Amino acid sequence: MTSQRKRLFNWFTDTLNQNTQGVNFSGNFVFKFYGQQQGVTDFEIISTNEDGLDFESTETVPVVNISSIEIPYVEKNNRSDFEQEYYVALRIENRIDETTNQMVLEFDDTDPKYQALLETIDTIRNQLSFNFDGFKFTVKARQPQVVETFRYNGNYYTLFSIVLNMSAIEYGFYGNEMTFHLAPFDATVDNTHILDVYEADIIIGKNTFTNNDITFTAQDQETNITSRSFQAQITVNYRGSGYVPDTLLFSELMSDDTTTIVKPYKFRMTQNNVDYDKDVYVTSINANYRNNSVQQITFQLERV
Repeated sequence: MTSQRKRLFNWFTDTLNQNTQGVNFSGNFVFKFYGQQQGVTDFEIISTNEDGLDFESTETVPVVNISSIEIPYVEKNNRSDFEQEYYVALRIENRIDETTNQMVLEFDDTDPKYQALLETIDTIRNQLSFNFDGFKFTVKARQPQVVETFRYNGNYYTLFSIVLNMSAIEYGFYGNEMTFHLAPFDATVDNTHILDVYEADIIIGKNTFTNNDITFTAQDQETNITSRSFQAQITVNYRGSGYVPDTLLFSELMSDDTTTIVKPYKFRMTQNNVDYDKDVYVTSINANYRNNSVQQITFQLERV
C-alpha cells in the first residue's frame, strides 16, 4: 500500500520533470547530499544501470517533502485535504566584487532550473482538476518562496519553498469541473464565451397543484405536476470589456435600452465532457463593488 503523501510526492516530481527546460528533478522525503565527483558543480544522485554493475552519475535538482498536513476524510467520497510543502535547492552564482573585494551572491532568475519551477507552478494552476493513482485532485499553488541560502562543497545554494493546498477525492466531482458559457443568441458557443464563475446554483422547480376530492372518507392528498422551471443563479468575477460574456452582462446591468429586457442568450453548462444547452433570459442582475475586492456580477437566468 502506498501512502497518500508518497503518491503526492511522486506526482509533484513527475510534474516538475514535464518542464521544457531540460531540467531533471528527483529526491525523497529527506535531503541526502551525495559525495561529488571532481569537476561536478551540482548535486548528484548515484544510480545503477539495470543491466550492469556500473554506477553512473546523474545531475539533478534535489526535491524534498518537508511537511504534509492532512485533514482526513469522513465523507463517503474518501476526501482528504492536504497542505504540502516542498523544498527545492538551486545553485546561485558567486563572484568577487572588483571594488570591495567582497563576495557577491547573485541569483539568476533566467536560470533554466528556476524557470522550470515557475513553469511547473503555471502547469499546476492551469489544471482545474486531474487524476493520479486512482484519486482526483484539485490544487492551489503558491509561487516559490526563498527559505535560506547555504554553502555546500564550495558552491552556494538557495532553498525555495513551494506550498500546495490540495484536495483529493476517490469518487465524485469538484465544483470547478463544470464550466459555464454565456453567448449571444445567434453565436456558436466556444471558449470565448466562458464565464469566470465564482459560485453557481442550478435550480429546477416544479409547479404543482393538489387534487383532493371533498368526501366524507379520509383520503391522502394527491400532487399533480403542471410544468417545470429552470433557473441559474450565478456570481462571476467581472473581467472587463475584453471578454464577450462580461460585455453582455455589463450591458444588461447598465443599459437603459428597453430592448434588452427580452434579449435571449445561449447558456451552456459542461461537465465530464457533456454539454447541457439552454436558451435563456437574464431576469435579474446586480453588481458588487467593494474596496480592494474583485468586482463581481450576480445574475439570474431563466429558460426562454
